[in-house]
Amino acid sequence: MTDNLTRRTVLKAVGSTSLAMVGGLATTGTAAAYTIDSDLRQTADVTGGQIDTAVNAVSPGSSLVGLGDTWVDVQGNRSINALYMAAHAALESAWGRSDIAQEKNNIYGFDARDICPSECADEYASFEQCTRQVMEYVDQEYLTPGERTTKVRPCVA
Repeated sequence: MTDNLTRRTVLKAVGSTSLAMVGGLATTGTAAAYTIDSDLRQTADVTGGQIDTAVNAVSPGSSLVGLGDTWVDVQGNRSINALYMAAHAALESAWGRSDIAQEKNNIYGFDARDICPSECADEYASFEQCTRQVMEYVDQEYLTPGERTTKVRPCVA
């Protein structure tokens, strides 16, 4: 159980700064709405269009613009905060501009390990597929109490 608590703490921290930027613009007009202690299961009262507008305001021309409806849909299906998903993607992918995001549609840096970031990073058909698959993993492995259900996959570089 300690392992799950540690992972949850790290995951909460991953998007705290970006979450504040996106969350503040999309909902309240103030970045103070989200902190490292925000509950990622607390859904946001936001539309996909509002998220897209916020992302574009922070990072004009970002290739993440257009994912707002996907984040809101995943929020509805998995009870994972849509603004967190946007913030996590923004942080991990440099607002959709990183090489891994552009070459592999991997906006969460999933499996991009320090020893082999480009080679080990998973590849997805689209940003939407990446969001749906990675958030399923986040839901099961970080946000659902209990033991880890999957094993860490080794990277063959």
